[in-house]
Parts: sequence; structure tokens; C-alpha cells
Amino acid sequence: NGRIEGSIEVPNTFTSPLDGNAFCSYRDSSCHFSFDIVAHENGQDYTVHYDGRILREDYAKIKMGLQDSTIKGQATLENGQILGEFVAIKKAEL
Repeated sequence: NGRIEGSIEVPNTFTSPLDGNAFCSYRDSSCHFSFDIVAHENGQDYTVHYDGRILREDYAKIKMGLQDSTIKGQATLENGQILGEFVAIKKAEL
């Protein structure tokens, strides 16, 4: 539980640092996270906020790091407009 940071890359479009928070609960086997990036597309910069969750059935996979895991969430603009939902795969650690 705590701060997350790193970067996100949209191939051939932009790379942005990301900064946010994550919270995991062992009791209900879940993790939630949120972070912001600054997207640069079509000559404009804008902040995008992501909220996501690690699916209950994938919680143990991520904790062990041995299998690919699914992360689902939603992206919104600063004004609250929903950009859409996303699905990401966290690759297993080798």
C-alpha cells in the first residue's frame, strides 16, 4: 500500500511519467490503484486519470509473480469525461 510511480508509453505517440497510489487488502484479496499521466496527442497536452483494480481471481497471481494477471479500469479527463475502459496484462516475472 502506498505510492506508485513509473511511466506509460503509447507506442509511436507519447511517453509520460505516472504518479499515483495503490491499496491492497489481504482480507478481501483485492487491489485498487489510481494514477495520473499527461498525454500529448494532436499537439495538445492533457491530464488523464486512471482508476483500476486487480481482479480477485488474479490477486494471488500478482502476489506470487508467477503468472500473467489481468488489471481492469477506467480513464477519465480532468473534467470527469470518461475516455473509456481499459484492460492491461501484467506479465509474470521470470
